[in-house]
Amino acid sequence: MYRKLILLVVLLGLCAYNSISLSSVELSKKRSIEVEIRGEVVKEGVYAMKLGDRFEDIIDLAGLKQDADISSFSLNKVLSDSEVIVIPAKKEEKLISINSAGLEELCMLPGVGPAIAERIIAYRDENAGFKSLADIMNVKGIGKATYEKIKGYITL
Repeated sequence: MYRKLILLVVLLGLCAYNSISLSSVELSKKRSIEVEIRGEVVKEGVYAMKLGDRFEDIIDLAGLKQDADISSFSLNKVLSDSEVIVIPAKKEEKLISINSAGLEELCMLPGVGPAIAERIIAYRDENAGFKSLADIMNVKGIGKATYEKIKGYITL
């Protein structure tokens, strides 16, 4: 009885070993993968890549457009089969001119509502415009803290 049980365990072990080794042989035979890339690249499409290729390899093949933003990708990332990569465009931040913007545009600034926007317009009218960005702190209601919040969004 024990001999039959031992024989059964050995046979099951051999079967399991053979199926595992067959799977690893099949995986090692597959040396290429297909990766799709689109978005802000020169040549969109599906690329045949080698197993182990990285993000930078497909970027070299597809080419990047001038406004491509790859800051959220790791150049060292290993590609995988059937992966789809979409390269976004850089977000364009439009600066608001404190010397010419209207009420609505000024209200888009962080911490600036209609009342402060009206004071900005009044200040620039009375003083022939702002001479420097820091001059905006001369407007009642805009202190150093508000200036720090908006200085990256404004221009003369």
